Amino acid sequence: MHKNISAITHFCLDLVFPRSCIGCSQLMPIHDSSFICQTCLDQIPLNTELRCAFCQAITDTGRTCALCRRSHHLDQLFVVSSYDHDTVRKVIKYLKYRFVLQLATDIEPVLKKYMAKQVLGSIPTHIMAPLVIP
Repeated sequence: MHKNISAITHFCLDLVFPRSCIGCSQLMPIHDSSFICQTCLDQIPLNTELRCAFCQAITDTGRTCALCRRSHHLDQLFVVSSYDHDTVRKVIKYLKYRFVLQLATDIEPVLKKYMAKQVLGSIPTHIMAPLVIP
């Protein structure tokens, strides 16, 4: 019963306040709970080079280089995409500041695709995002 009321409530809200893609502002179908369309997801560029998190030196595994390891305690960092990409920036802001948790599910295919290509026997345990809004 509660599930039916929730579905009806979401349907009515979508009729009154239609959901649009955060990347291109295209209206999303009523039956779709996503906040980002497939076209915008496909346009998110994946980083192909692994770099030291501090000096940006190219490394083969994304590990902190020997010089930076002396003064920093982060061992390894995987950066999926550039924060300079408009859609990526919006996804991070909506997740962190508007608490649109559905976006985590929406971008999961992008993260899986990146992890399948880049992770070489190591899995990151922390995901960091910038806290300052430029």
